Amino acid sequence: MKINRKAAAAIVLIATSCPFAAQADDKLSAGEITALFPGEFEAIWKGEHQARIVAGTDGVMRGSSGILSDSGRWSVDGDQLCVVFYWWTGNEPRCTEVVRQEGWYVGMINSKGKARVRFRPQ
Repeated sequence: MKINRKAAAAIVLIATSCPFAAQADDKLSAGEITALFPGEFEAIWKGEHQARIVAGTDGVMRGSSGILSDSGRWSVDGDQLCVVFYWWTGNEPRCTEVVRQEGWYVGMINSKGKARVRFRPQ
């Protein structure tokens, strides 16, 4: 039996919403990350820069923060979300585990244990 990508993502999303699924502060698996993407997100970078991110089914991303905008790509590598923006990341890929935390998804944890980015679907 074949299941298309959208149906598989919906199944994973439903499974991760069940009461017995991962709780707050749990790392997401590749399937759980894939269930979030593509989509539209509110993001906060370094606790102060707010952005709107649109991630497409083709791996392309667009972001805007005030009058600034950028474009790039997203992918899932193992259990990590990888993003690259032309300007915002200097065209260098950034891969990170994603952790569910207090209604947000967080990643890019610095040496002090603080998330550099947090995002949630809109």
